[in-house]
Amino acid sequence: MHQILKLEAFHQSHTRIPSGNEASAFEDFWKPGGQTFPGNMPEGIMKDISTQRGEHT
Repeated sequence: MHQILKLEAFHQSHTRIPSGNEASAFEDFWKPGGQTFPGNMPEGIMKDISTQRGEHT
């Protein structure tokens, strides 16, 4: 089952298109242009957000 998530960013000045050099980027799956591969969904990198479980929705 797939879920659709809507994220509301209150301050977007630190959102950027991924470069492919991120620690979580998989070499065979990253493609330039800010789209997921496969799937062509928009993606972005957000700086200074919490990654602790329960601190984001």
